[in-house]
Amino acid sequence: MLMSLWMSSAHADLKTAYVYLKSNNHIQALKEALPDANAGNPAACEVVGYVYMRGEGVPKNYVAAYKYLLISANAGRAGAQSNLGILLKNGQGTAKNLSEAFRYFEMAGNAGVVGAQTEAAFMLLKGEGVEKDIPRAIDLLKKAASQNDTWAESALGILVLQGEAVDENPVIAIELLKDAAAKGNTLAMHGLGLAYLKGDLVNKDVDTASQYLERAALLGSENSRRVLLKLYSGHMGLPLNMSKLAYWVGDTFETGPQKVGLPRGWIGEVSVEAVKKHDLLIKQLKTGASASVHDPVAMHNLSLLHLYGVWGVKLDKKIALNLMSQAVSLGHPDAMVTMARWRISGQSVVEYDPLEALQLLNSAAEKGSAHARFELARLYLDGTGVAENQQQAMEYMKDSAERKFFPAITFLLLANAKN
Repeated sequence: MLMSLWMSSAHADLKTAYVYLKSNNHIQALKEALPDANAGNPAACEVVGYVYMRGEGVPKNYVAAYKYLLISANAGRAGAQSNLGILLKNGQGTAKNLSEAFRYFEMAGNAGVVGAQTEAAFMLLKGEGVEKDIPRAIDLLKKAASQNDTWAESALGILVLQGEAVDENPVIAIELLKDAAAKGNTLAMHGLGLAYLKGDLVNKDVDTASQYLERAALLGSENSRRVLLKLYSGHMGLPLNMSKLAYWVGDTFETGPQKVGLPRGWIGEVSVEAVKKHDLLIKQLKTGASASVHDPVAMHNLSLLHLYGVWGVKLDKKIALNLMSQAVSLGHPDAMVTMARWRISGQSVVEYDPLEALQLLNSAAEKGSAHARFELARLYLDGTGVAENQQQAMEYMKDSAERKFFPAITFLLLANAKN
């Protein structure tokens, strides 16, 4: 769910801070609001807590966010109550406390914060921090859905598909899911994919199902990826599709921020040691990528951070491309594979060029890259930049698996299980 900032009844002296927030200038918003927040002003505390929670332009600091949001929430600021609920639910900046999280979501929802209504509904559905109560959850979801909250629309639609919301119109439920999916909601896409796969409330249509599931998976839905792996490995009534299977096995292999050496769970950590570790890693990457050191590994990893704009590194695709290009020119295999993937996917950083991708992958494979061999197998399976050749593809796949590349091993296990 999205973090919220409740701007009603704003303190007159904070108007400038809100202007900066609306223009996404969180640094200046923090400078304007921090003095009043330190003096105990609830509205200012809400702004400061929100800025520290988002971590855009300023270091993310959940401990500070919790401190300021608690003051604001207990003074009745609905946006602060909603955001405080998120911190309490996730255990960020404080110990996880689901019952308290629900209490603050409920207060914010009663004040009209739509995201808080949906969060409270989800907790009621799961019985997290509160006794499970599906009818009560449905009432909250209806309120949020009436204000076009896509998560609420999606949840309502799925509850109908599961037979939980028996009083709701099935036709309307499907329309809610389609509306939410059109707005980019992955839960709705996943729900529609399953509905079309099973023929629930709609005519069974595997092609439409796979389209919804693929869209959701591309946007990060792990549940949709798992279904696609089953679907294309021939375990859901379809024949084995090795090209599609290789794509979705490979797409689960993270080539983003997690590959640069930063722990996957770092976002939720709040200790001083964790912050120091993060800062040191970023400093080491920037030093390594500098002209004086010219380390291709650091260039590759820093490039990914600039591409995604994470871990306090500025989002800048030009810098990302420049760093990756330098790493490629220095012969770094991982950089060659990453650049090849960019070329194949046609990401905005580079133009689509499967022939250059093929050259890069061949060069990386010659340097011993198991990942490059896996990517070459994918190209030969679907005929991207080369003539389709299943035998050649399987040779690359087996070679990659022998080098202990996990996606290749997974592909062979799934494919062989069907044969």
